[in-house]
Amino acid sequence: MPIIHIEIAQGRTPTELADLAGSVSRAAADALSVPEAGIRVLVAEVDPTLWFSGGQSLAAKKQSAA
Repeated sequence: MPIIHIEIAQGRTPTELADLAGSVSRAAADALSVPEAGIRVLVAEVDPTLWFSGGQSLAAKKQSAA
């Protein structure tokens, strides 16, 4: 069965991450016509100081937006 990897910046609550994994599992099961129990979702949180977009870290972007 499928294994879905999600990388997301740190800062979400455990409940938000569980909701994300559940939504992704349901969507994949529906799209692939397979039992949801067979879908695996791995969530990896990344420190915002190590996640870059356009040469600037997410932490720096958040700081400059404040």
